[in-house]
Amino acid sequence: MNKFSQTKNLFKIILIADIVAFVLYGAIFFLIKNKNQDTSVLLNNAERDLKKDEFLRVAKFSLDQNKVEVEKLDTFFVAKDGVPNFIEYIEGLGKESGVALSIGNVSVEPDTKNKDDFKEVLRLKVEILGSWQELFTFLSIIENLPYGIQIDSVSFAVDASEEVLFFGSQNSTTESSKIEGNQWKGFVEFTLLKLR
Repeated sequence: MNKFSQTKNLFKIILIADIVAFVLYGAIFFLIKNKNQDTSVLLNNAERDLKKDEFLRVAKFSLDQNKVEVEKLDTFFVAKDGVPNFIEYIEGLGKESGVALSIGNVSVEPDTKNKDDFKEVLRLKVEILGSWQELFTFLSIIENLPYGIQIDSVSFAVDASEEVLFFGSQNSTTESSKIEGNQWKGFVEFTLLKLR
């Protein structure tokens, strides 16, 4: 019986050792699995950060390479707080072209094409007074500004308070001098884009 009890004890010890080894193996496996998952997450984060860093480097390089074009594109829009400066600029252009200028209406409207866009529509209505050539010069300057201006309406008429135009059968020098000497009144309404 002594031999049987020794075998039984040995079996118990081996069974306990197996259970302890199995628990240790399970715990080590669980720790290794968790470390492996943590390592995988860190590796994925590192790869994502490397891709993001590479993208940012490429974007910065592209911006540096296209700096002149970006600056040109920035001038296409009126700055967020640049409406007063733009109006002063338009008034200065009026003086340069020789017209008497009056800003009749200024409004800022959301861009109807894209509600969540970075830009708004700036609408101006300008009254101008001067000779035909001066009005035409002012309109040409406005059309050629680097702001992407869209002329919505233009109206030029001879100012009725001035000398009446003569379209008779007299010689052409008298007729042209009367046309050039008249004061013309005009309205120009235009829109352009403004940053929000």
